[in-house]
Amino acid sequence: MEQGLHATAVAVCSSLGLVFATYSTGHLRVFDVVARSLLAEAALHSRAVSGLTVLSATCGGESFALVGTVGEDGMMLVTRAVRSEQEERAGEVELEVCRAVRLGTGVPVGVVWATRAGTALDGERGAVLVSMSYDNQYVSMLPLEWMPSSAPVTE
Repeated sequence: MEQGLHATAVAVCSSLGLVFATYSTGHLRVFDVVARSLLAEAALHSRAVSGLTVLSATCGGESFALVGTVGEDGMMLVTRAVRSEQEERAGEVELEVCRAVRLGTGVPVGVVWATRAGTALDGERGAVLVSMSYDNQYVSMLPLEWMPSSAPVTE
């Protein structure tokens, strides 16, 4: 994997021993906290990422991170990040876009996961990805109820 991305880091979050960073190029990079190494990279947005949030989750005994991003391209994405179980890819992180929604008018400037107090994302309950745009007076919300990785949903 090429190590030289020439772009501005826009946002950084951490979960499950991983650091998630988004860039002005629309890329998401995932780093290992201990090894300080790049594990995965994906071009999620066609323009700069303007918001990043990470939610730790467990489903069927598997721990993973749900990465919520919004970008200047007007898209809101949910990407599942999980460490590879395959021996030949041990330590690598697999990234899978689970949901992709084009927002209405306006450029989203931030994003956050909202969950009910005291609950966890466990397949029964969901979370909501919330975003605001600086040139609109409304909130964009993307409810997410856990779906298996074999059935990604795109709206």
